[in-house]
Amino acid sequence: MRCKLLGTAAAVSALALAAAGTALADLGGNTASNSIGSVQVGSASVAPTASASVPSAPVDATASAPADVSGSGGNTASNSVGSVQVGNVAATPQIAATVGRTRVTVHAPAGVTGSGGNSANRSVGSVQAGGGNSANRSIGSVQVSGVHAAPAVDVARGSRTSAHVSGSAGIAGSGNTADRSVGTAQVGGGNSASRSALTIQSGPLAGGFGGSVGTPAGGLATEIPFGFGGSSGGNDATRSVGTVQIGGGNSAANSIGTAQIGGGNRPAGSAGTSPGGSTGPAGSAGTPPGGSTGSAAGTAGVAASAGSSAGAGAPSTTPVRGVLGQRKTIVLHGSKQQATPSLLHRVSRLMTLPFTGLPLGLWMLLAAALAAAGFGVRGRVLAHR
Repeated sequence: MRCKLLGTAAAVSALALAAAGTALADLGGNTASNSIGSVQVGSASVAPTASASVPSAPVDATASAPADVSGSGGNTASNSVGSVQVGNVAATPQIAATVGRTRVTVHAPAGVTGSGGNSANRSVGSVQAGGGNSANRSIGSVQVSGVHAAPAVDVARGSRTSAHVSGSAGIAGSGNTADRSVGTAQVGGGNSASRSALTIQSGPLAGGFGGSVGTPAGGLATEIPFGFGGSSGGNDATRSVGTVQIGGGNSAANSIGTAQIGGGNRPAGSAGTSPGGSTGPAGSAGTPPGGSTGSAAGTAGVAASAGSSAGAGAPSTTPVRGVLGQRKTIVLHGSKQQATPSLLHRVSRLMTLPFTGLPLGLWMLLAAALAAAGFGVRGRVLAHR
């Protein structure tokens, strides 16, 4: 009798768990049939908050970190092991503190956006965030759709003195493909690494810095945009091994050991290609940075005819070693070498500090804020005398 009761209870429990599992899968539109250790999130939200204050002093602080996962589901991880699939993610943490008449507020919104569901059927160890990602029959894939962040800091003292500093950065896009691949990391959208091994792909980065200062004597504001990667669109590393692509529009299909930084590089069918790609014949090995524009014989012919071509007086351009990306111009026939712009001229034209590339306007804004704070402290000291 006891065995019959235990058997009946086990059967009822199994049916209940099966019904609950089906209900949860259908509720979010996610599918994880015949899989082990899968986590799928279609829609969820959380908003924790905390606050603190000092009764004996005018000091208080609050913190909040609301986060939201949106989407209708549509994630698929059938016959897979260890898959994590999450829809669009948005987080807006904030911290505010008040000490006397001074208030400091810090915002740091960030998120991952994409469209469509994620697919990781017959895969092992796949992590997908956003939407439109595919990693079927793959091992060790990490795919993230468009990402963005925009932190900001505001400081105010009273109603007439304030300072604001903000920054933003993002990689746009949606939908990456890494079917039948091993060890793939993709950020942005439109990246393809099918049938590849050890691939890292990222779309172009864009953003900017900004800030403002307000005082009783006046105000100052500045904005400095930046971008890296140039070309839009995704990267292609189909049937390749050991590929790193940063930017957009890069192609390294059927290649081994390729690194492409920037945008629009297309050294198809090459082995051991350096940054910058190659404009010579496909299939060349060990191409130096900057590429090759012809065969070795053609290069030797150009070097042999250098004396005869000097009569035309055409200038030749050669790279400057030691400073990446900088070039100089040399004019033949004993004419004077064209002078490169001075360091001060380049700083005033690019509005960036030399060697570091840091935005000059942001440091000017910080200097103005420190000067305003110094004048305020000096005025208070003189007032108390």
